[in-house]
Formats: sequence, structure tokens, C-alpha cells
Amino acid sequence: MLICTAVAVTLLVVQVTLAFAQEPSRVLAYVTNFGGDGVSVVDPAKGLIVGHIKTGAKPHGVAITPDGATVFVSNEGDGTLSFIDPRSNTVMATVAVGDRPNQVAASADSRYAFVTLNGDDAVAIVDAGKHTIVKVVPVGRAPHIALRSPDGDIIYVTSEGDMKLVALDAHSWKVSSEIPLFGWPRVLTITHDGSRAYQTMRWLNGVLVVDLQQHKVVGRIAFAEPTFAPDGKDAHGPGLTPDGSELWLTTQTSNDVAVIEMRDQKLWGRIAVGHDPNWVDFTPDGRLAVISNTGSDNVSIVDVRLRKVVATAQVGKSPKRLAVGAVLTASEGSASRSNREEWNFDGDTVGRNAPGFTELTGKWRVAEDPSAPSGSRVLAQEAMSAGSVFNIALVDNVTFADVDVSVRLRAVAGRKDQGGGVVWRARDVRNYYVARYNPLENNFRVYFVRDGERHMLKSATVERYQSAWHTVRVTMKGNHIECYLDGLRSLDVHDGTFTSPGRAGLWTKADAQTRFDDFIVQAPTGSSR
Repeated sequence: MLICTAVAVTLLVVQVTLAFAQEPSRVLAYVTNFGGDGVSVVDPAKGLIVGHIKTGAKPHGVAITPDGATVFVSNEGDGTLSFIDPRSNTVMATVAVGDRPNQVAASADSRYAFVTLNGDDAVAIVDAGKHTIVKVVPVGRAPHIALRSPDGDIIYVTSEGDMKLVALDAHSWKVSSEIPLFGWPRVLTITHDGSRAYQTMRWLNGVLVVDLQQHKVVGRIAFAEPTFAPDGKDAHGPGLTPDGSELWLTTQTSNDVAVIEMRDQKLWGRIAVGHDPNWVDFTPDGRLAVISNTGSDNVSIVDVRLRKVVATAQVGKSPKRLAVGAVLTASEGSASRSNREEWNFDGDTVGRNAPGFTELTGKWRVAEDPSAPSGSRVLAQEAMSAGSVFNIALVDNVTFADVDVSVRLRAVAGRKDQGGGVVWRARDVRNYYVARYNPLENNFRVYFVRDGERHMLKSATVERYQSAWHTVRVTMKGNHIECYLDGLRSLDVHDGTFTSPGRAGLWTKADAQTRFDDFIVQAPTGSSR
């Protein structure tokens, strides 16, 4: 039998960009030691502790800003929020936020921290640059979890006391909706398209299925018998694999993780881990899962494909929560091993997102395509999204300021939009440059997207065969952007909206279903990263 301990540690898995371009990137885990005063840092690939950072009394919640510049840590014991600079692994500032800060979420533009105050029945919104509270929003009794929606527009907050899920508008900072949960909520995870949440509950061996568009509970997935479990022995931390194909749930009853295959919502089986497993999350490439084991003061590192533990790392007392993100180090240089990266998708698994790509919006899957320019597999954007949605997949571990990025693409379908293009200097899903070709409109355009709003820099009228493969290429050095379609320079513009290194990726709009091949990201001629 497991005994639920009163002490907890929160674990954050983060993508770390190395300080120097010649060094490889790596994935680290930041583990907050609730029974102590600081954060342990773990290398999941090696299963080793690589650092420790002192924060405050009983550090609990943790989040990383999308731009990778700050790690937030809430310290429940002294009611504070600490700001860690991952470049030096030191605390930049610690500010008082309120009674029993629990979880923290970062805004999509990295400017704000949203901290649940369990003792104050509110969420504190903190300016990440000024380290000051800008607003406190009542959200119901005993708020627990805060989680940003994939599009960055909503911060979802669970209210334990009022047994509801609260949607807090991330821009107006007002409560936009409330969803009754008819029980005591624990933790939630959200599908990559933002349409559903899977919510664990006290005394439930499984999860509630919450429709976030209809604002109601629509079902339940139970993975064990009996359906209802004694307090402390129920499911706790849910996590979706990066490709969305599996839901993993830590099961405190049996010291394991339940793996549910989402195509039929059936239990595949269980993976034995440490004592009293609490939380689960995945490395950006989906290769490894990291599980915190509250009762054994360690983390289990699991090979997702093999579904077996490959390493165990001892951390501080009672590890608990996990989150994934990219962080910077001493310089904002690239995380790549070289000045050129290339993907043709031919060795990747059909029906899954390509390894090394993060699906931010849309549905990105490797597909067979006999017409592909190289090999027979491509990366396809398959979602038929709403008209205002930008479908984005960004490359992990590769950041450039000056960049030469190109891709072959073929428009397959779309009534509202067709075609697509490339993204670069991306900070997050709401801030980046994009150049795209639209065969429906017979134009080729370059934009910057800031705070989710698209601003056109230049447009050219072009005429091409709609169903053919076309090549989109962009070079940017300093503030000078040149865009090429099928080898012809069609757009030439200067802009200084984004100057720092950022991620590159692929893009479509609305219902544009497009196939991509031969994606290349490299330093421009005469430049290095």
C-alpha cells in the first residue's frame, strides 16, 4: 500500500540551448525540492544530477517562459515567486506574491507569470521583466493548477474548493468561462489543438474528458477497477505524448504509469516506476518520459518507444510536477551541432509527427507521398482549422538569428486557404516571421506576427501550377529579408521587429492542407551562428 506524503517536489523538463554554437544542445530537468529550499537539475539522457539552485522555502510550482529566458518557481513556504536566469542558473529576483502559491504558468509572450494562490482564492499576475504584481484576479476557492492553452489565449485554473475549471483570458485578465467538474479536481492536460482537457480527480481511477469549446464534461476514461479509489491512491499526473497518440497517467495505487492509446481510449498497459509516482512529462522529441516519484525521492526516465525505465536519478525530497520548454544559456546562440540542419522525413514513422518537431497548432503527421521530391515521405499539415488559426510546427534544438531557410511544398486542399511557408526567429506561437505562398490568391507574402496579430511587410503577385511542388526560401541577415519562390527573388524588405535568435518551422493557415519536404535551416553564406 502507498502512503501519500505531505511533502512534494516539482520537476520541470526543459530544452536547454547551450552557450556556444559548437556545443551540442541537451535536455535538462529542473526539479524543485519541496522539502528543502532549492532546485535540482537533472540530465535525463545521462540520468545524472548536474546542478542545484537555491530559491526559497518549499519550492512547489515551476514554469519556463516560451522565449527560454526565465524559469519561474513558486515557493509555497514563504509565499514568493523566484525568477531563475537559466544562462547562469542563478536567481535574478524573488518577490512576495501571496498565501500558498501553488502552480505557475507563463504567458505566450513570456512577459507574465500567472501564479495560483491557494490560500488567497486568486491568481496573481506578475510582470516577468519588472518583477512586480500587476493584478490579482479572484478565481474561486483554493486554486490549484494553472496551465496555458496551446494558442496562448487562455490560462486554465482548477478551483479545488468550488470544484470547477476556470478559463482566465490571458490578454484581458478576466474570467471568461467556468466549467463545473462535479468533484475535487487534481491535474489536467490539454490536447495540442486546445479542444479538450483530460482532468484527474480525487477518488477516480481515470480522467474526466472536458470539451473546452462546449464548456462541459463530456465523458470519462477509467483505466482501473474499481472506478473509484481511496484518497491518495487515485490517478494524479496526466501527460499527452508530443504526437498526441498516448495519454500517460501516474497511478499512485500501484507504483506505475498507465499508458492509454488515444485512438481507442483503451489501456495499453502499465510501466513500473518508483514509489508513489506523481507527475509525467516528455522531452520535446518524444523519445523520453520523465516521471517524478514522490515516495522514493527520485525520477524515472522511460524510453517511450520501448516503454521501459532506462535510468533513475535521485533528486531532492518528494519530486512532483513536470513541464517542457526551451531555455537559453550564457549566450543566445544556436542549439545545433552545425550550421546546417536538413529534414526529408523518409526515415520517420507514418501517422506521427516528425521527430524533432513540436506541433504548436494544427495536425502535423508524416505521410506517404509518391510525388515527394526526395524519397516517398513528407510532413503533412492535415487539420482543417478555423479561418483565424495559424497552423505551426517548430523545430526543436535549432535557433538562428541570421538564417537561410527553405522548403519544398505542395498544396493539397483548402477552401479558405491553401499553400503555406516557413517561419523563422520564432519566440513562440504568437511571435515570429513568416513567408508564405498562397495558390488560391496567386500571391507570395512576408509578414511578422506579434502577439498573435499578423502584419504584412510585402506582397508579390505570382502565378504557378497549384498542385505542383514549389520551393519557398528566405534569407535574413540583420534586418534584411529576401524571399524566393522557385528560385526567383520576389520579396526584398527590411524589418527589425525580431532581432534575437529564434526557432524555425513550417506554417499554414486555416484549412490549408499542405505537404512539405526537404526542409533546410542553415546559416546564410558568409555567416556563422
